[in-house]
Amino acid sequence: MVGYVVQDDILSGTLTVHENIFFSANLRLPYTMIHKQRLARVEEVIEQLSLRSCANTRIGTEFKRGVSGGERKRTCIAMELVLSPKILFLDEPTTGLDASTACDVMKCLKNLSRNGCTIVFSIHQPRQSIFELFDTVLLLSNGRIVYLGPSNSLHTYFIDHGFPYRESNNPADFALDLLIQEARNDRITNLYEAYLNSSMHNLMINRLKDISHDSSNARVQEEQPLRNIASDLFYVSQRTLRNAIRNSALLAWQNAVAIILAVLTGLLYYQLPQTIGSGVQNRLGGLFFVIVNQIFSTATALEPFIKERALFIHVSIS
Repeated sequence: MVGYVVQDDILSGTLTVHENIFFSANLRLPYTMIHKQRLARVEEVIEQLSLRSCANTRIGTEFKRGVSGGERKRTCIAMELVLSPKILFLDEPTTGLDASTACDVMKCLKNLSRNGCTIVFSIHQPRQSIFELFDTVLLLSNGRIVYLGPSNSLHTYFIDHGFPYRESNNPADFALDLLIQEARNDRITNLYEAYLNSSMHNLMINRLKDISHDSSNARVQEEQPLRNIASDLFYVSQRTLRNAIRNSALLAWQNAVAIILAVLTGLLYYQLPQTIGSGVQNRLGGLFFVIVNQIFSTATALEPFIKERALFIHVSIS
């Protein structure tokens, strides 16, 4: 099973860290798994990613501050880890984080890799302390491989190919500067060819052949049971209700509008005459006004719908 963490933190801001992770578990774990088992899995993931101190803190919205950027990113990772994936892909997990927070997130990923989960991610300009956490580095330029091998052999590889390297340099900065310089001088093709003729490339080809041979002999796993639509609808409705209740600004606005319109309607149509002509017409007008008001009040659903569109797409494809 594979997990994927997108670059942007797609979370429900009105829910707590624990509630976001538990919502992901309820929707994505097999419905045959009982509530206690799901809750135990969520608690295990929270401990793995050191989220215990903020588990009951809301993520936060644009109007109310919540958890920090690093805690948001770890929450996104936790929402994928509840599935116990063998491979976890991440799209630039350090985007928008300061150096210290980014290092903390990468250390969490390093601990996950030590527990048997393969971590694959893209990253731009990591500082040296982060680069030293890597096991294997894939260096790309225009979609073609320039280097694929151990991270601690990156600088020696380029030294062997005639590129000077100072020990004080960050290997990641050195490699990126080298690629930019060679691309500007139209010599990037030489790096492509150097890798294709290297022993690292031959080693990778042999490993891929072994993996392909093993996968062809592997048994096909049984299909996962179908989702329970009723339970999914219950959990989504539960989350939507919590969002509506905790969105205090929208809730207060809706209540204020309802009270004001109720008072105005009552004053306008107070003590209508009991006549067939004007009395009936006034009552029909009042009824029409109330119905139209209720129809237009449904437009308030557009605000949370637009905000949760990205979350809906993310959950539906995951």
